[in-house]
Amino acid sequence: MRLVPVTSGDAEVYSELRNGENTYKWFFSEKKYSQNEVMAWIEGSISKGDINLFGYVDDRLVGAVSLYNILHNPYWQADIGRVMVVEDQRGRGYGKMLIREASKLAREKGLETLAAYIKENNLSSRRAFESVGYKDTLNGSNGVLEYLAPPNFI
Repeated sequence: MRLVPVTSGDAEVYSELRNGENTYKWFFSEKKYSQNEVMAWIEGSISKGDINLFGYVDDRLVGAVSLYNILHNPYWQADIGRVMVVEDQRGRGYGKMLIREASKLAREKGLETLAAYIKENNLSSRRAFESVGYKDTLNGSNGVLEYLAPPNFI
């Protein structure tokens, strides 16, 4: 899998992926966003230092993933999420690949801790994170699960 940074010029593609009928409901906002809203979000996200990535297999877009809320306090940590797989590419392990490759990139960038916050009823996302070694630490507090990468992840 090849990861490519998302730019504001990718707002149309990102918004189509983000607003998919089987995707948007898993975001905490549960809202569909216009292309202009997505463009503004991408620009703001990049300015904060977030890393939003498209994943390609054989030059075909298969999904997206993000590293965000990147902090150094007192060690480098970030959230990993916004994992989206193109609808006709689901069930092929691409979600796991996106998580694995983004986790590897995070480690290369010196991040020491990665956390994913997932709705308790989002079983496919939970399985994908668990399959690459992430562990639930909140046990469903307020309907949200926190998954942490294993020590020395990827």
